[in-house]
Amino acid sequence: MPVFENRQAALRYARSATVAFSLVVLTSVFPLRSFQVAGQSMAPRLIDGEKILVEELASSGNVIARGDILVFRHPRHPGRYLVKRAIGLPGEKVEMRGGLLYIDGERLREWYLPSSYLDRSSLGSRRLGPAEIFVMGDHRTDSEDSRAWGPLRRELVVGRAMVSYWPPSAAAYLR
Repeated sequence: MPVFENRQAALRYARSATVAFSLVVLTSVFPLRSFQVAGQSMAPRLIDGEKILVEELASSGNVIARGDILVFRHPRHPGRYLVKRAIGLPGEKVEMRGGLLYIDGERLREWYLPSSYLDRSSLGSRRLGPAEIFVMGDHRTDSEDSRAWGPLRRELVVGRAMVSYWPPSAAAYLR
């Protein structure tokens, strides 16, 4: 008697087992927390209800890089968590003209962002402080982010999204 009904069932099982094994390995190597994405502000990369593993960042330790997907406490409602992408880093000057971002006067190429998700808004030039990060959702027309409440204070950052693991069809390394 066969263990699986067909080849597709065996492949689904193998994929699930691989994801489970990878999660076990990741959680034993990195201090990780699980979060569930709420809303569409990071679409198409992350969708509402998707579950991600987040590498916790010590408040003075790990360096945040441009493009990192961060989980942090909402600046105005600390009981809520948000997921956004790091755009501007400490000490940089951030500006937005017609939906395009400029860092220290140079246009930022956002390879991860479909042009249909851009808005055409502008934002005056702002120099970030030594512990400030400018964050934005990928779905610019559907995102509450630094454009609304200003730069994010570093101490509000919980961590960097590493892996999407649920649903299994969305399982992927995040960048």
